[in-house]
Amino acid sequence: MSARHPDELVLCLCLEDSAQCDVVIQGISSGHVFGPSQPLHLMLCGSNTSDLEGLRMDIEDCTFPLVKGTSVVNSLSGASVTPHVVMVFLSQREARDHSHVVQFGQLPRLIDFITDISDILSSSPALCDQKVLIVGDLALTASSLLSRKLKCLSSSQLLAIDSDEPSAVLGRESRRPKTSQYGLLSRLCTTVSHWWTGPQEKRHITINLGTKFLDTKQRSSSSSSSSLPSFSGYFFSTPVDIHSPQSFSMCLDKSVSIDHIVRCKEEQDRAIRLLASVDDQQREAEGYVIEARL
Repeated sequence: MSARHPDELVLCLCLEDSAQCDVVIQGISSGHVFGPSQPLHLMLCGSNTSDLEGLRMDIEDCTFPLVKGTSVVNSLSGASVTPHVVMVFLSQREARDHSHVVQFGQLPRLIDFITDISDILSSSPALCDQKVLIVGDLALTASSLLSRKLKCLSSSQLLAIDSDEPSAVLGRESRRPKTSQYGLLSRLCTTVSHWWTGPQEKRHITINLGTKFLDTKQRSSSSSSSSLPSFSGYFFSTPVDIHSPQSFSMCLDKSVSIDHIVRCKEEQDRAIRLLASVDDQQREAEGYVIEARL
């Protein structure tokens, strides 16, 4: 492997489904996401290293001029390079207007994936300095789960771009018309680009960005009778003005719709309860193993 370029951006890319990533890889490697002159090192990260190695070889075969290096890792503790930013791309899922039963059935796989991502990121020696961006279906819920597992991540570090983007205007929530998978992923990559590179011609640009809102009522409550596990906040898609690369402020002339807040809170509460149940079962199983060894 050749020596690293001095301005090389090391991107840790975590893909829930590597079979859905062609548009994402193309957008990143061609310079659409991080800029047309930004050299890259793509670090493909996950537990499915055999699939990722095949993807790495495909990227190398394409000879993207901006991609100066590639690697495959299942942990950041022993990686040869330290990522500057972590991007987590989630799979396309069923539409959210399905029944709660269908929605609930999507959560176990999401929890398993986010648990793997949590284990990977917790091994990073530079976690406190890294940006973590979760992109795709249920990105807001995934961000809440990861925030609960990695409490060291600050609100400015962990951000979400959800594919089910609301209008974010006060009143009844409306969503964009359904598009193809290619169109959806292209739009997501464009939104990431706006956040990363900042406005190119205009003074500022407005996007919807998933950020963490602290639940001050729950934090201040001393009651232990609630059925909801202790949690310090929720992620909502909010309109923000991008003024410069990775710098934004809330749009003061727009408000998040109540429908969006209620729906996201319900989804995240449901996922957090399921995560707590899974964690309890895991601790119980580990206790049995310890007792058996004794």
